[in-house]
Amino acid sequence: MEGNLVYLVAAYGVFWAGTLGLVAAMWRRQRSIASELDRLEGRLRRIGGSADEPPRGDL
Repeated sequence: MEGNLVYLVAAYGVFWAGTLGLVAAMWRRQRSIASELDRLEGRLRRIGGSADEPPRGDL
């Protein structure tokens, strides 16, 4: 029975390591998307538009 416990603990360890890795990857991607959005909003402001206005389509 104790031999099976080792496998159970290992399986939980792999599961939680994978889950934390996935959350970390999503967190990094979210930060990347947010910084890209900030950059694009700044570019929009520089060319005279407002970040609150919808794009006109002729950019």
